[in-house]
This record gives sequence, structure tokens and C-alpha cells, in this order.
Amino acid sequence: MKILIFYFSGNGNTKWTVETFEEIAREKYFDVELMSIEDMVGWDFTSYHNSIKNADIIGFGTPIYGSNLPRIMTSFIQTILPQIDKINKNATYMFMNTYGYVNGFGIFKARQLLKAINKKPKVYFNAKLFNSAPSRKDHSQITENELAKRKAVVILKLKKLCEFIEGGKTYIKGLGPHLVIGIIIRNLLRKSIENNYKAMICDGNLCTDCGKCIVECPTKSIIKEGDGICFSDSCTSCMRCYNNCPVQAISVGKYSGENGYKQYRNRLSSFQGFIIFILMIYLKVMSIY
Repeated sequence: MKILIFYFSGNGNTKWTVETFEEIAREKYFDVELMSIEDMVGWDFTSYHNSIKNADIIGFGTPIYGSNLPRIMTSFIQTILPQIDKINKNATYMFMNTYGYVNGFGIFKARQLLKAINKKPKVYFNAKLFNSAPSRKDHSQITENELAKRKAVVILKLKKLCEFIEGGKTYIKGLGPHLVIGIIIRNLLRKSIENNYKAMICDGNLCTDCGKCIVECPTKSIIKEGDGICFSDSCTSCMRCYNNCPVQAISVGKYSGENGYKQYRNRLSSFQGFIIFILMIYLKVMSIY
């Protein structure tokens, strides 16, 4: 069986998941090919025509931001689906999502994307790893021990997934009332995510001008400007720059008045924050993480 997976990984969660899947799937003698959409110049399929043509399963690996796909992945899928369908009308489709809190994107949104070619996902897989959004002043998210536990759970799920694929069965996970809540979260956070670049700043007192953020930005949204950098609206909110700055010079949604830096922040209203807080408590109580 031939499986081709196109993926986008902001901070490594999705990359680890699809690579671990590849390792486990090869033990089942599946032929797995991974393709980062960042390596596809202009999303040109010329070099991958045979891979698409021969694939039994075509997958999309992606993180979930605010109960939605990152803009870069949505654009990619919408752009390439018609091209893929012309090359291979017999392939089945798979979604592999990673998330930090809860995946409110869901199978129904995935179906909406595939509706353009009159297909439905045969596989919908979720992997809870770590949240890459800045939520703590010390930039830490979870302990290494907790991350190891989460990875162990994902590995077990991936092995089960491979058993389903081997048996030709449909594998759909993540159904539940949280998908309804995901609609609310998407609506509440849509503008905040689209305008996230306005809340980002690089502290010139910390920045060493190494240029790593500029090189690694998947959407080329970080631009050198004078002695510093600026962020443009093509940002896909992946937080790669924030999480990979070697000196933690990039911050999000904070004010650094003592250094003369003022950041723009698209704050949630008190009501929106309260609603999300209640929803998170509900999700925890219902054990649908």
C-alpha cells in the first residue's frame, strides 16, 4: 500500500507525528512518502506526479490553531485538491491533526474541504502534544515528562491506526460535543489569529540579528527593517519564530514599556474570555481532550 502525506509543521508537533507514523507504518510494509509543503516551490506537482498517481491514500498532516487549520494549510489543500483529483481519482483521503488543548476543527470541516472533489475522509486522526502559543512568561509549556507521556499515547494510537488501514477500515476519531464548541471558538478567535502579527514584536535589546526567524518563517512574513524586524499580514500564526528564537527576543501580546516598545494586541473581550474559560472547563469535565 502506498501512502503519500503532505504536511505543514509550525513547531515540530506535526512533523514528529507524521514521521512516527511513517516508521510504524513501514513495519506493516506500507510504502510511506512524506512531503513538507514548504519544500514544494510554488506548490508545483511536476516532480510528484507519479507519487500522486500511485498513492492509495493521500494524507494531510497539520496543526490546529483556534479550532481551525492554519491559513497556509487551508490554502494549500484548496489549491491542490483539484490537481490531485485529476491525477488520481481512486485515492482515499486521510487527515492527521495535532493540537495542544482540544481539536475543535473536526471531521465535518475536513469533509467540507474534500467536498470540492466529491470525496470524504477515510481517516481522521488526532494527536494531542503541546501547545506552541505563548501562555507563560517563562516561555515553557509542559514538562519533558508530560510530553513523553503524550507521545507514548500518540504512538499507541498510531499503531491502532495502522491496523485499521491494513484491514481497509474507516478510522474516524474526535467526534463529540466539542465540535459544536469548536464553531464558537473559531468565530471568537478568527480575527485574533488573522491579526496575530500585529501583537508580535522583537526586542532589539535582546535580538542578536542572527536572522533565524527570517529564514525559518514558512510564509516569509518576517522582514528586516532597519536595525530590527517587522511582521506582515501573511503570517500564519505558527509561532515558529517565537518558539525558536535562541535568545527569546520575540514576544506576543505583551507590553515592554520599560524598553520603549509598544505592541499592538487584539485582546479578547472580557465576555469572550469568560466564554472560552467556561468551555475549557466543560471540555475537561467531559473528558473529551
